Amino acid sequence: MGAAVALAPEPLYPGATIAGRFTLRGLIASGGTSTVWAATDRDEFFSNVALKIMSAKSAGDPIALERIRREAEIGYSLEGPHFARTITHGVHHGLGFLAQELLYGETLADRLKRYGRMSPGECMPWLVQLASGLADAHKRGVIHRDLSPRNVFFARQGDREVLKILDFGIAVSPAFANKTALTEPGKVIGSIHYLAPEQLQREPVDARTDMWALAVILYRSVLGRRPFEGDGLVPLAAILREDPPPPSVVLPGVSPAVDAFFRRALCKDPDGRFPTLDELVIAFEALAVGMAAPSLQAPRIPSDAPTRILALGDGRREPGRWQIYAAAAVFPIVLVVLAFLAR
Repeated sequence: MGAAVALAPEPLYPGATIAGRFTLRGLIASGGTSTVWAATDRDEFFSNVALKIMSAKSAGDPIALERIRREAEIGYSLEGPHFARTITHGVHHGLGFLAQELLYGETLADRLKRYGRMSPGECMPWLVQLASGLADAHKRGVIHRDLSPRNVFFARQGDREVLKILDFGIAVSPAFANKTALTEPGKVIGSIHYLAPEQLQREPVDARTDMWALAVILYRSVLGRRPFEGDGLVPLAAILREDPPPPSVVLPGVSPAVDAFFRRALCKDPDGRFPTLDELVIAFEALAVGMAAPSLQAPRIPSDAPTRILALGDGRREPGRWQIYAAAAVFPIVLVVLAFLAR
């Protein structure tokens, strides 16, 4: 990577023009490394887009620029209904940016906050879509590495929903196999409660790493809590050394088949997990028949629901309201020193 020339970045505000093409309309999300804006694209008949822009502190940083370039390259390579379309990327006054289609809807995290938990039967429609999208990515050798309910998005398209997988910002791809690593030695990035043991131990990752995160998402969705709870470093140690609470203990009356499913799906050894997404989905589908759980009404898409732009991190969530989200949404990336986990 060549050295980038650091320029003084211009302030970002509604009405500002980026790269002579995009006009910022409103802030969608703000994180430690970047912001996401709703913008109009002059080259696409003033269509609405989501524009992810590096933070000013990263201006000219070659690693930050390379990270956003790689995210764009992965976006270009992913085609299908379960991915947001990546339009372009570039550099504006030292700040890398990435433009993608603007999505309307809500995340699985928002939905779970509103409904608490779901029965396996209620999870099946979105699980099938999520597994299909992951399978498409895995066929291209792309491993997401940061799946969580906040990266699973229910996009509103007319009177139906289409699931989109968001934020491939730390994904790995064969295209970068011989490139310089962008993560500092001894550190790990991702949503800590959803990280697989091999990620924490800095071992190679593959499709089964994403399947671990998917299993954690299902555990949270069905049981109303994550398998490894706690703050700070607590969940990291538990992921490596402890078994998750059996579902039959968390939710009395649950079938032993549910215990068996999560025991396999959350096996610390990747070789002990379901070998394919198809097998995981088929096994989970069997639970939809065998598990007795309080029924929850499937979320309805309100025809007159108001839409608003919400800045990530402002602490507000209004149940029942639809939000404008970007496919390039900025989620806080947790950076943890793992010295205490040294092998």
